[in-house]
Amino acid sequence: MKNQQDLMNCISNNPELMTILTIVEELHLPQACLCAGTIRSTIWNHLSTKKNYLSNDLDIIFFDPNVSYESTLLIQDQIQQKYPFYQWELRNQYDMHQHNPNTAPYLSVEDAISKFPETCTAIGIRTQKGELELIAPYGVSDLIHFKVVPTPYYQTDPERMAIFKQRLRQKDWKKTWPNLTLYLN
Repeated sequence: MKNQQDLMNCISNNPELMTILTIVEELHLPQACLCAGTIRSTIWNHLSTKKNYLSNDLDIIFFDPNVSYESTLLIQDQIQQKYPFYQWELRNQYDMHQHNPNTAPYLSVEDAISKFPETCTAIGIRTQKGELELIAPYGVSDLIHFKVVPTPYYQTDPERMAIFKQRLRQKDWKKTWPNLTLYLN
């Protein structure tokens, strides 16, 4: 895999992932996309030639000021019951800024993704009428080259950088993907 087009081809050639993206689209949640660790781990597994390279943990985000936290959990429960093979994690980005230190409310899914901790995780994919759309504010180079780098947003704040470093320790990604390069700036 050398570039964004290769990444998009990898996704579009994965029937299971395309089915999941169709499910996400059919939720009709504003700006909904599959993102973060789901995409990162799927691509790293694919590049590492692991047999089952789609994670069962599915990160789905959307942006809607009219959907409460409780309603989001209800939707998540409904998806979980309908598709129990996966572990669905649904998050409305309208109020998720509260989990990111010193962060103003997000304006959209794209804005939220730009404020994820790592560049390789700051990625989202969705379909609209069957067409794939990529959200990658920092590109895909770090993702496809196994680099874990804090996003520029995280680099500007000591509290966020502490979270980035804690995530590296807790996730211990090098155990699963030994060819990773970790940048601790």
